[in-house]
Amino acid sequence: MEQKQAGILQKRIREICKVFTILSFLIFFSCQSQEKKFIGGKFDIASYSDKSYSSNGFKIIESKELKNFFHEKTDVFIEKGWQSPENVNISIVEFVAGNGKSFNQLDKNKNRYLFISLDGILKDTLKIPKGMDYAVCQLSKDKKESGIAVGKYIVNGGNEYFEIHQLYGLKNNGNISQLAKNTTIFDCPAPADYIKEEEPDSYHFGMIGGKKLTRYWYENTEK
Repeated sequence: MEQKQAGILQKRIREICKVFTILSFLIFFSCQSQEKKFIGGKFDIASYSDKSYSSNGFKIIESKELKNFFHEKTDVFIEKGWQSPENVNISIVEFVAGNGKSFNQLDKNKNRYLFISLDGILKDTLKIPKGMDYAVCQLSKDKKESGIAVGKYIVNGGNEYFEIHQLYGLKNNGNISQLAKNTTIFDCPAPADYIKEEEPDSYHFGMIGGKKLTRYWYENTEK
């Protein structure tokens, strides 16, 4: 009797494992299909939107697709602005996940997402974690190589410092890849939220734990 019950139990365990394997495969396949739907397709916000409107001068969309794609708790995304590195036809559009009715562009307590497109095709996305800022930086003297620096903007009295925690190389094909922390950054302006008409002389940038650099510091080191 005990042997028969053990056999039934083992059979049920095998059936449960089989169902779990099938569900895991379906979830993986669904995620892969969703990613392919976005990456490599035409960058068209309207096609992602269930609803779109404007509030306080910002374009806002409601999108269940983006909510699922980014595993967000909200389906509300605010289009904050865009940038374009020099010498390449790449656009970087920023969206903030959150409530458009109480949106504050200096509020860093929400996740932000960068949509990176080349010639109208979405090539990559990048999540800017809560509490972090980002800036498009220069990774070569001739300005032909650009990157995205992610870090914390620190204002201490009259001093302003962009402390970079992560660095991503921005390839000419629109894809990004994380770079080593010892990568040379030739120039890095302040994140867009902190750019002023006249940049303060006190502004510095640098990798966390590394040297603090001034804008165009390398020009003063060349012989």
